[in-house]
Amino acid sequence: MREIIKILAIAFLSAFIPISVWNAGYLHFAQSCHPKFGCLGVFELLTLIAAICATITAFSLSVARYIFVGSPKARLTRQEIILVMACCAALSIASGSAIRLAEAMGTSVLVAGWALFSFLVGGAIFKLSDKYNHALHRTSR
Repeated sequence: MREIIKILAIAFLSAFIPISVWNAGYLHFAQSCHPKFGCLGVFELLTLIAAICATITAFSLSVARYIFVGSPKARLTRQEIILVMACCAALSIASGSAIRLAEAMGTSVLVAGWALFSFLVGGAIFKLSDKYNHALHRTSR
């Protein structure tokens, strides 16, 4: 259970912090304020959307880890943590276009697609990491 909470926290923070910093910098330097909501309102909306995307990513990655690793008590390796952080940061940048994607596809399709894509990324991370760890243990014997 502790490893699941750890992966949730790492994935959420790795997906939430980069896009929030990007949004704050963009709004500060570009001064792209909405006439109705103002600068702070735009930042709050973008932060809310980033938090939703980061939450979906975190839960999808934890489900992928549970499915592909098998044991919820299996410890996270350093390689898995680095890969999760890097992939979540990349997904974070993609969440910056979530408003445009939701307008084009619809909100429910976007949420389902985001969860599926995050799950597939998590599956690739944990499957590749598992194969790497097995190959490493075979060569060290």
